[in-house]
Amino acid sequence: MPHTARIKTRSAKKHRYVEGDDGWTHVTRGPNHRNHRRQSLPPDLVMPPPRGTEDDEDRIPRSTVRRGLTEEKVEHLIATTARKWTGSTSYADIRQVFERQLSKLANLEISSCVCLALGSFTADDFHGRPGASMHQLLAFEVMLQFLSPKHKIDGVYFQDPCFNDLDEQVLLSRGYSVLPRPAALRYITPSTLLYAPFATWSSLISALQVAAPAVVITNDIRQHLNDREQYPDGDYGYRQENGEAVLQNFIDSRTSFTLPRSASSSQIGLNDLTIYWKSDPTENESSN
Repeated sequence: MPHTARIKTRSAKKHRYVEGDDGWTHVTRGPNHRNHRRQSLPPDLVMPPPRGTEDDEDRIPRSTVRRGLTEEKVEHLIATTARKWTGSTSYADIRQVFERQLSKLANLEISSCVCLALGSFTADDFHGRPGASMHQLLAFEVMLQFLSPKHKIDGVYFQDPCFNDLDEQVLLSRGYSVLPRPAALRYITPSTLLYAPFATWSSLISALQVAAPAVVITNDIRQHLNDREQYPDGDYGYRQENGEAVLQNFIDSRTSFTLPRSASSSQIGLNDLTIYWKSDPTENESSN
């Protein structure tokens, strides 16, 4: 019989978030779960942006919460959307890559997950793509579930300057860390899964310059480089002198799969999203 997996949506935990003298935000159980705070970092973990980048993200304003939306309503919306999304082609494609490809790689080790540029999932028609960030969040949580049986993930980190208080509150209540820009770069290592759905090219290049993550889910880099070759005078939004070389060197050592385009509402925000992983020496050659 065909097997349909159910997304295990995380229920909101009633925690208290207390900022201690050491500069970290500590999570404790308590009756008042409204005391959420954005995770603060010790001074040595707050680093300046890499040289050669344009700080486009500094100009992105914090989003505005959709009128009448509460944490409880967001959690209900996530659960409802998750039940519908499990029947989508994007869910099936992601599951196939993780279960039939990544799970069989002997050299794959994931110990942390970093999400950049998710966008607000509580804002009203943010960037003209209602629902996109919600589906991207669901896709990320599914990836975490597929990894959990074989990998000990020590931390899951989110960073996006457009997050509003409710976005951060929901993410914190689901057990994740929310970091101020650009602290997330500190958590990117060769054993990281980097999830950056349609991040700016400048942000993506900055992340790849820190380390070459084990798995990256982001824009279709190959198509982007083809566009640059075809339209060399275009403004592609990054200023790193070696940015194109960083992208080319990355995809040259990776196998990839690009999610196909679909007009389905369950696919919103996931069209052309590409999964990259380091080729296993024993893996049969494959590419998108």
